Amino acid sequence: MGEENPMQNCVMKFDHFENIHRLTKGISFEGAPNFRQVPGYNVFGTGQPTEKGFKRVLEYMHRECAMNEMCKEVFWTNMRQEPVVYLNGQSFTPRDEAKLNENMEFPKASAKIIQWYQDMFVQTIRGRVEDKKVCYFKDTYAEHPEDRTNNKLEAPLENENDLMTLQGLYDNMQQKGYEFLRYTRSPIVDEKSPSEKDFEALAKALVQEPFDSAFVFNCQMGKGRTTTGMVIGCLIKDAQNDPMKTIKMVKRPGREDHQKLRQMGWYKCVSYMLNMFDAEKDKNHLDRILDICGEPPLGQGLQNLRECIYQMKEKYDSDSADKKDFWLRCARNFIERYLYLICFTHYVRVQAYVGYHQDDLYRRFKQFPFRSWVDEVKGLREYIQEAMENFNWEV
Repeated sequence: MGEENPMQNCVMKFDHFENIHRLTKGISFEGAPNFRQVPGYNVFGTGQPTEKGFKRVLEYMHRECAMNEMCKEVFWTNMRQEPVVYLNGQSFTPRDEAKLNENMEFPKASAKIIQWYQDMFVQTIRGRVEDKKVCYFKDTYAEHPEDRTNNKLEAPLENENDLMTLQGLYDNMQQKGYEFLRYTRSPIVDEKSPSEKDFEALAKALVQEPFDSAFVFNCQMGKGRTTTGMVIGCLIKDAQNDPMKTIKMVKRPGREDHQKLRQMGWYKCVSYMLNMFDAEKDKNHLDRILDICGEPPLGQGLQNLRECIYQMKEKYDSDSADKKDFWLRCARNFIERYLYLICFTHYVRVQAYVGYHQDDLYRRFKQFPFRSWVDEVKGLREYIQEAMENFNWEV
């Protein structure tokens, strides 16, 4: 990884912003924005918690859930690929000062490399301390990055222990009595699909967990990447509990109802892909999971990973010409994610049919990884890439 510090020119950006917590119902913990549980599943999601937020969530899960034997252990997955450090119990991430409203991207970085970036960022921050203070930026949130405003502020840094990496915070949690906590990092670029390698690494990690383990996922706000992790977690829970044999089929809307077709994910590229490996039942199963992981009334979350594709069209149609490209890029990233989630749902169902006991599942995931399955469907990988690049909401 070399000795040069890649974080030396980065500035600190505060993770939390005004109105980061959007949920109005369910359990709420200060410092753990948008915390929620998937209805009927031992799967949870949240935004990046503060140190106190971490404690509140873990205490709740240990006290309330363990009483019902829902989660004897907690397996926590951070879905962020941007480095995270904690200062005075609050989380921050590095940014390019010229691009404060954009996450830095490390698309091929492993969890180990992200940890090294975090170490280097802590080193950078300590080198900038003046009068026991460090500067950081905090924004006023808007969905389109160009509409956000950043304010420069200062935070005290009086003790070395007040600054640590995310890894350091996890370790502290365990040392303070939360031995039931285990954690991993699944670095995903914001608003984009996990790679095939990401899918199989996360699946292998989750499938080794006992069925009564709770899965917790987080990203910065607890929206896109968190929801993606929660969906994958639910699919693994289904595979552990039942080989997904009973899938309720939903009638496809008529061809003339374009709006309904889009809302239900029946885009032309989706319909074509389903024929490549007979995956309509997998789309139905996935859509049910997306609904309960998504927004009310079916779910308690922030985003439906299918309906958000159509929502980008609404923004594209209504926004000014200079912002249309942004919404189209989002839609293309979202359709790639949806196509890959359908593929992964089919893959998990195939593995579950072969053997759905924990040891059998792990062995199958290890011996026949997701990338190998994609290889077997001729032209699938190339088709998804082409469908994403040319996507325009056609049904």
